[in-house]
Amino acid sequence: MVSSLSAIRRLMLDLLFPSKCVSCGASGELICGTCFAQIHRVDELIPAKYLSGVFSIYRYEKGGVLQKAVKAIKYRFIREVSGYFRHDIECVLKCNFANDYIAAAVPLHRKREKWRGFNQAAELLYCIDFPRCDFLTRKVHTKPQAELHRADRLSNLRNAFAVCGDVSGKNIILIDDICTTGATLSECARTLKEAGAKEVWGVVLGH
Repeated sequence: MVSSLSAIRRLMLDLLFPSKCVSCGASGELICGTCFAQIHRVDELIPAKYLSGVFSIYRYEKGGVLQKAVKAIKYRFIREVSGYFRHDIECVLKCNFANDYIAAAVPLHRKREKWRGFNQAAELLYCIDFPRCDFLTRKVHTKPQAELHRADRLSNLRNAFAVCGDVSGKNIILIDDICTTGATLSECARTLKEAGAKEVWGVVLGH
C-alpha cells in the first residue's frame, strides 16, 4: 500500500512538474549528461571493521552532483534517480565477485521505510543481474546517522540489526548509498559474522 501511494505521488509530481536534473535543474533528465559527467568514477577499496573491504564507486564531494542525487533519492523521494547508478554497481559486482557471492541491501527500519516509501539501498539493486537476498532486518529504530557525531554513530547502531535466514558459510556483499564513517556497514557485518557468514564485503556509491 505504501509503495502504491509512493508511486501515485511520483506520477502526480511528474505530471505537474516534468523531469528536471536534480543537480542543475535542466529539463529532460533526472541527471543530465553534463552533470553525470561530473560524477567521477574512482573504484576505491576502503577498509571497514568486520568487512574484507568496501568498494566505493565514485568520488563523493560536498555539494557535488552525487551528493545532490543521493539527497534527491532519500529526502525528495525520487527513487528513479537510483537507476542512473545500477549499471556501474552491476559492473563492480560482476568484475570483482564470483557467483557464490550474494548481494544484500542494508535494511531500513520498517518505520523509516514506511516514511520514505522505499529502501534506497534496495533501489540500487533493483533489476540488477546478480544473486541477491535479504539477510538482515533492522529491529531497532535508531536516530539517523547523519544527525550524530562520528563517535556516536557506532554506539547508535549497536545490536540494531538481526539476521533472517541461514548465512552460515555464505559470502555476502552489503549494498548501501554512502559510507561516511563505515559504522552502518560495520555493524551489519558484525551481525552477519556472528551468525556464521564467511566473508562480508561492501559496495557503496561513494564515501
